[in-house]
Amino acid sequence: MSRKLDLDRGFSKAHAGTKTAFDRFAAAEKVLGAEDDANARGNKPHAVALSPAAESADNSPASGTVVEADFKDSFSPEYRAWCARNDYKPGSVTSLSLSSVKQSPFNPRHFYRKNSISTLAINLSSQGQQDPIHVSPDYEKDGEFFLNDGGRRVRSLREIQAKDVKAIIDDVPQGIKSYKLGYDLNSQHETQTVFDDAIVWKRLLEDKHFESQVALAEELSIDKSMVTMTLSIGELPTALIEEMVDSPQIFGANMAYAVVKYFRTKGEKSTLALIRRILAEGLSVRKVNDLVRKATDETEGEGRQRARYAERVEIKFFGDVHVGDLRTYGEDRLALDLRGLTRDVRDRVQERIQAVLAEEGRGKDTLV
Repeated sequence: MSRKLDLDRGFSKAHAGTKTAFDRFAAAEKVLGAEDDANARGNKPHAVALSPAAESADNSPASGTVVEADFKDSFSPEYRAWCARNDYKPGSVTSLSLSSVKQSPFNPRHFYRKNSISTLAINLSSQGQQDPIHVSPDYEKDGEFFLNDGGRRVRSLREIQAKDVKAIIDDVPQGIKSYKLGYDLNSQHETQTVFDDAIVWKRLLEDKHFESQVALAEELSIDKSMVTMTLSIGELPTALIEEMVDSPQIFGANMAYAVVKYFRTKGEKSTLALIRRILAEGLSVRKVNDLVRKATDETEGEGRQRARYAERVEIKFFGDVHVGDLRTYGEDRLALDLRGLTRDVRDRVQERIQAVLAEEGRGKDTLV
């Protein structure tokens, strides 16, 4: 923090009775001097997690640094007790031993690009760490912390063999709340990708942290269709995701979903070639979707050549607009293909088909 900002903060805390500019300046300097003294006494957690540099400055615990006014009523009892025990003022930046910080199972990031970590490591080695990470205490293992935000910084600091890390210690229990904190913070500085969301959301749903995709969408304040589309990206093999994760500016949600549709039709080998073509030629989402439609038509054409339908019913909406076909094959196969529908029409048709299938599924003679 610059000296100007320090003085501004000092003036805001200066006694209201100061009348002249000289009086206010003197009062501000007094406030800052008192704060500097408090910091010099070691306003940091001094459990096992303190960095050696911080401990060597003063091995005795600070007295009276944390007061009742530092705590909000919303703070949990565990966090209050931890702060009191470690003399930590909520919201302040402290120095922790880097070895005390460990990965959280609720970290919103899954992929970390090696070149990005190396670039940041070079910057940290020359400029030092500017932004603190966010952690939560592990109340079962004193002196250890779960990482909520800052995985890239932690990895970069470890790459340059740093001993300590600047951190803010949050009152956030491990679970959905810690995931939401990391998700929001990552969204602000654009380090999180749709590929991270695809893998982590799938895991959170499988582990029953969210009861449904709708609940996840509501918690993150995003559209349900975006959740569905993002989860589908998790279908891709890891090798394909790793080809795209280094170029998040190219492979956003819409492009990645187009790649998924192509993969469903053409398989891994052809999709890998498509990804590399997108990178080399700068293909647009529209162009990739054209390739998806072409691949789908080719696959369906091959299927029609292999199996002739017994009956075909042309489906038209609004009188004469062709939207698809209903075909029967052999004795037991029924295929419906509709295209060009608006989303509302598609959703209504889907609901009605599902209702009919559910009704038939309750019958006794559905299957032979």
